[in-house]
Amino acid sequence: MRPPTLTREQALERLMALCARAEKSPYELSIKLTQWGLTASESESIMKQLTEGRFLSTERFAQAYARDKMRFNRWGRLKIRYQLKGHHIPPPEIEAALNLLDEAEYQEMIAGELQKKLHALKIRDPWQQKTRLFSFGTQRGYEPDLMNHFFSQVGLE
Repeated sequence: MRPPTLTREQALERLMALCARAEKSPYELSIKLTQWGLTASESESIMKQLTEGRFLSTERFAQAYARDKMRFNRWGRLKIRYQLKGHHIPPPEIEAALNLLDEAEYQEMIAGELQKKLHALKIRDPWQQKTRLFSFGTQRGYEPDLMNHFFSQVGLE
């Protein structure tokens, strides 16, 4: 089934409503505009209008994305950075968003997630526990030095 073809005004109205509900990246919106059959010049004009109307901000998107992914998905900085790159967010804005994460909350989240995983493991061999925890933390995007700090605290040297 082919996606609907929208007029410029319909597309603008839909995107304004979408952006009013949640922060969106320019990349996500440009994909929608392409799917809706708008030309490059129409898309550019709509994106400019959304930015000028403060419906769209890469800085706001990056900050909200980083904060939400850490708090709700329990992701680490490495995974958040990678995903923001996928949204075509400029590196300085990615770093600014990651720097706004509360360091104490971040470290507490990592320690809590690793502790939960450690208790869930059926393995009792410390080396295998550390290996599994490291793999788990890597998938979540946790920094190796923070994981090693946790390992030393719980005696998994």
